[in-house]
Amino acid sequence: MNWGFISIHRTIEQHWLWDNNQYFSAWIKILLAVNHEQKEKILIKGTLFNCDRGESLRSISGWVQYLGQGWTKAKLETFFRLLKNETMIKTVNERKTLRLSVCNYDTYQYSEDGKAPQVRPQKGRKQDADKTLKGTNNNKNKDNNDNNIDKAPAEQREPYADLKFESAWVDFGRLGSKQKAKGFWKRLTDSQREEIIRIIPARVASQPNEKFRGHFASWINPANENWKNKIISNANGVIVKRDGVVGEGCMKFAFTDKFGDAKTEIADKAKFDSKIASGEWIDGDKTND
Repeated sequence: MNWGFISIHRTIEQHWLWDNNQYFSAWIKILLAVNHEQKEKILIKGTLFNCDRGESLRSISGWVQYLGQGWTKAKLETFFRLLKNETMIKTVNERKTLRLSVCNYDTYQYSEDGKAPQVRPQKGRKQDADKTLKGTNNNKNKDNNDNNIDKAPAEQREPYADLKFESAWVDFGRLGSKQKAKGFWKRLTDSQREEIIRIIPARVASQPNEKFRGHFASWINPANENWKNKIISNANGVIVKRDGVVGEGCMKFAFTDKFGDAKTEIADKAKFDSKIASGEWIDGDKTND
């Protein structure tokens, strides 16, 4: 293997990738994984493939394994879609593998004397010379604040808000109506979105069973702000306690729901037994005996 380096401009700190540690790490790994030579032949399952500069030949499962812990096929496909929408990569499904190309790869490669190399067009593939990773190259003709998302007008921030929503939607588990959740997401402030993204892992860890986690739209609804409620681990179900008899054969049960709010529910014996058997409820009176 020929060792070398990649070049990343300091303005990467203003790019949307910077706000997501997992995505940023994955992007750096992609830059390191693609071929830095002009052309290379790779043998995959008995077939020779040309692999040009800035390209990688690797299956989806191979990428999941390469990127490491926390990555799944679904999350990788979402990440690749975000990168393609931003014209950062292109992918082509080959018969036995996936061809990934980093757009404007030469932007990340500088010679040892510090000079940028000539951009060499790749055979059979259109060169996106006028597009590059926003916030990673030093373009003297652009205003210094063009890539500063926090200072940009709302209409300029909107594409980045959508990209962050896709990431949050996947991380939470794709639960409930995506359209409804997206509507609520657009009503949130930038700081609220950042806070939600930060605490999603804790919310998921507190309730790994998606059946009891709730819908993403309900959790981020700005009218309720449920994401601000104390996260209580209910991985093994909700602990309920008897709170009086209601009618013949029914009883009122008190419990704290998945968002930390005090709730009551009326159930007969059959419903109570069913919830206990499924693990949705835990008999708090029994555990205290």
